[in-house]
Amino acid sequence: MPGDNSRKDLKPKHVNKYVFMICTMIDALNLAARYYEDQHCEKEKANYDYSYTFFSHMSLPEDNMTIAK
Repeated sequence: MPGDNSRKDLKPKHVNKYVFMICTMIDALNLAARYYEDQHCEKEKANYDYSYTFFSHMSLPEDNMTIAK
């Protein structure tokens, strides 16, 4: 059933494709944000700091997940 929020294991080939896609999207979003700031923000007030948030795992405990119906 689509949208059941269950964990699905991926083949390594698919993992590499998805990782590449996500990294490319993040890079594009960062470039878009920088362009927006260059065009619309005062230079001394623009935030050009890059920060990253890393988690020990990228999944939520099953008891904390809610499924919208």
